Amino acid sequence: MRIIENEKKKIQNILKKIISANKFIYDIWVYGNFTDKISDLDLIVIYKDNPIEIIFPNLIKKLVADGTVIYIGYKNRNDVFLFENIKTFSIKKNKLLIYKINNNFKKFRYLTSFIERYYERRTLLKEKKIRNLTNINIRNIKSIFFSYENFLSYSKNLKVKKNYQKINKIYNTVRNAHNEKKLKIEKYRDFIKKIKAFDKNFNNISLSTLEKKFLYKKVPNFVFKFRKKIFYSKNDITSKKVFKVPNIFFYIFFFYGKQKFEISKLIFKDFRIQKKININFTKVFSSQFIKFLKKRIKFLNTNFLVLKKNKFKTGLYKFAWYLN
Repeated sequence: MRIIENEKKKIQNILKKIISANKFIYDIWVYGNFTDKISDLDLIVIYKDNPIEIIFPNLIKKLVADGTVIYIGYKNRNDVFLFENIKTFSIKKNKLLIYKINNNFKKFRYLTSFIERYYERRTLLKEKKIRNLTNINIRNIKSIFFSYENFLSYSKNLKVKKNYQKINKIYNTVRNAHNEKKLKIEKYRDFIKKIKAFDKNFNNISLSTLEKKFLYKKVPNFVFKFRKKIFYSKNDITSKKVFKVPNIFFYIFFFYGKQKFEISKLIFKDFRIQKKININFTKVFSSQFIKFLKKRIKFLNTNFLVLKKNKFKTGLYKFAWYLN
């Protein structure tokens, strides 16, 4: 949703009042892009003590739209940048925040962000409702494009990049036309056909690239339940609910599931593996990658425990469905 300068100041003043009225709040971060009527407002509440779910005024609710307000503890707030290089604006400090992660972690961030987002997001292209011209669908498509960009930053595949630039240009044209209420349903559906064709090719190339990069021999046949609905498997199973993923997908989520955290137990329960398997992750991942993954899952678990204790149903930065 487009936010002009006067509206920005109004929103900032509302959020400042919310910070002042709630002692547990250290700051509120605003992130994302609000250059048009389609984008929603993304908020991160940085809490000092046990948080309480905030009831926002109707204006803020409208701007948040179908998004979710995230709650992150003050002490580990900067670990959120291990997930995405998000551009954040601090309401308390009234300025953009810049946080640079370890250079060695950047390539890991591209890879894990791609793995943890892409395979779930691309299932939206298989649903009938994607043919409906709505703001939600336009936003969801953009979230798939974030995955394409992460893969390209990781792989540096110039051929895929060239094709991506073409489909991204079409997307921007479609989005602008929709923003101006000039987009016809036929043009939108033609775009959906094009992105489906692009995604099919992209999926094959990215899958092949990651399989060659990570030559793991001991990946068992498995099924993994994601968001309590979607299933992923090592093998190409014909079920509409099961999607083939690269071996690295298994190892990343299995690593999360084998850590000694409460959220790890829930992740591990979502695996269905044909036979019991023990993995020495030091032979699978580099020491730096293990350190990176541990920091991520520890960050999620710390916030998960606080939100669960305070009876939140949403608000976790990743894997929020485990709060239910």
